[in-house]
Amino acid sequence: MRPVFSAWQRLRSFVFPVIVDRRQSRHNPYLEVTLTRGKLMLNTALANYSYGGLHRVFQIAFNKIGLAGLPVKNILILGFGGGSVATILRDELKIDAPITGVEQDYTVIQIAREFFDIDRLHTLNLVAEDAMHFMQHCGNSYDLIAIDLYQDVSVPAEFESDEFLQHVFRCTMTGGLVLFNKVAATRKLYAEFLQLEKKLEAIFGNVRSIKALGINRVLVCEKR
Repeated sequence: MRPVFSAWQRLRSFVFPVIVDRRQSRHNPYLEVTLTRGKLMLNTALANYSYGGLHRVFQIAFNKIGLAGLPVKNILILGFGGGSVATILRDELKIDAPITGVEQDYTVIQIAREFFDIDRLHTLNLVAEDAMHFMQHCGNSYDLIAIDLYQDVSVPAEFESDEFLQHVFRCTMTGGLVLFNKVAATRKLYAEFLQLEKKLEAIFGNVRSIKALGINRVLVCEKR
């Protein structure tokens, strides 16, 4: 169950974030749960991990592609975090397809359970595993894959490698969609985004970019 807050705490959170929990893990030296503007969020030292700007990015992307009207049957989330993407799919878009969520940091999975009540979502399978290792051994196919693999504001290079992207392609059903979230806030990050876009175009052929919240680009790939 989610924690309960007093009216004063909720009111105060509209002025200053109320720190609810702080902890560290082997993968993240700083993890913080805050009550901000009446809502719980999960952050690292430098970036929002779940339920803040990241949540809005995927809301925008899913709306742009009209996901609510598509026949989604099997979903994979790489970089599950606190569960932002899963809650959009279940609570907001009312999509009932089974979800597999991959998150390498078991501490983050614990936070998702303790503070965001993620276990209430039916047919959700959480896997505590590195995304590259998971994809190397992936034996299933998905018609929606959402990729949000970050170390603070950067995507580790292995997740933009040809090997990883080929595994993603292999595990995408024909007619399926892949959404890859990429921050492009600096010249370096924007150059990385352009390079990633070229790689995905070479593999999938059909790729478009959605601009979300200014600094985020979501690459939408369709397997034909």
